[in-house]
Order: sequence, then structure tokens, then C-alpha cells
Amino acid sequence: LLMPSWDMTYRCGRLISADANDLIELSRITAEQDALVQMWLRILGLGYGEENYVDLSELNSSYVAQDGDVLTGEFKANGRISVADGATVTLSNCKILNDQTVLDRHPAIVCKGSATLILKGDNELKGGAGDYPAIFIQQGNTLTIGGYGTLLASTHGMAAAIGSGNASDCKNSGNIVIKSGYINAYGSVQSAAIGSSQTGTCGDITIEGGEVSAWGGEHGAG
Repeated sequence: LLMPSWDMTYRCGRLISADANDLIELSRITAEQDALVQMWLRILGLGYGEENYVDLSELNSSYVAQDGDVLTGEFKANGRISVADGATVTLSNCKILNDQTVLDRHPAIVCKGSATLILKGDNELKGGAGDYPAIFIQQGNTLTIGGYGTLLASTHGMAAAIGSGNASDCKNSGNIVIKSGYINAYGSVQSAAIGSSQTGTCGDITIEGGEVSAWGGEHGAG
């Protein structure tokens, strides 16, 4: 088994070095297998040939991240960041810090369906006032977190850092799978760091790898 170096990119059944001098062609694979390989290489931080960089600091309204997007910079606009159903999105030195005003009563990131977030560099997310988590995944879906960057996740209100909040529109969270990355999560009062809020619910939580430090709020689990 030939393992690629960290500077390789995957494109349509091929692994290509950064300078394009080396080419490793994989055996013929189906479209479904190709999509699966793409997902795993993104989780491992190997990159993908059709990434679209989005500088959050240049946005002036809400944005729905699509498959292949790389979110970077600090989001300061009056709006919301969400991830499309089925998308794999990279957070690369990304900062979304909702404050305690009425304008920021929402999670830092909302996953509209099942989604994969790849961590690259240092990232920080904070849920807004009104009991919202930093990352919310809708019930019945699965959030997968991978990559080799860092994530600091916290909240202003009574909510988990990753999972559900007490607000009515984010009270029931889906499944959470952590495959890799360096994650520090801080839940709020009577809420877990990763999982359920005081009055909310959360699906299955699976930690397969990475380094995860979780601090629940007062009377809350890690």
C-alpha cells in the first residue's frame, strides 16, 4: 500500500503532488467510491482539487457554505453562517463570534442536514445569546468533524458548545462524530460541552480520534 504525502491533492481518482510532478493513478472506481475517497481525504486533511475559498470578513450578509468551500477570516456581518445538506466544508483560521445582542440570537454554524467540517489552522466559534450552541446539527442528521486543526467552541447562552441549545429552534440535535482534530468545547449552565443543553436532546456522540477537551457548565456534563 502506497501512502500519499501530506502535500498531495485528490482529483477524480488520482493523487497529485503539490508541484504536479508526481501522479498516482488509483484503480478505476465508481462515482460513489470516488465521493467516499474525497470525503476521507478531506477528513485526513489531504485536500481536494475543487475547493472554493470564502473570506468571511468580506461578507455583508448570511451565507450558506456549499460542498468544497473553505471558510476563512472573521465573520462580522449581521447574518448567519450555515452549511448545506451533504456538504464537506473546511474551517481554515475561521472565527465566528456571535455576541449577546438580539441580532446574534443563533448558532455560529447551523448544519442544514448531514455535514462534514474539516479543521485547518486555528478556529473559534461562539453561539449567540438566547441559548444557542456554537455548532448545531438538526435532529436526524449527522455532523462529522475531522482534519488536524484546532477548534475552540463555546456559547453565550444556556446551550452545549456543540449540540443542542435551549432555544426552540435548536433544542434537538442530531448525531456528532469526531474523527480527528484538536477540540476545546465549553458548555454553559446545566449543559454539556458536547451533547445536550439543559432542556434539549442530542443524538449519538462518537469520538473516534483526535484530542477532545470538554468542559460542561455548572451542573452540566463534559
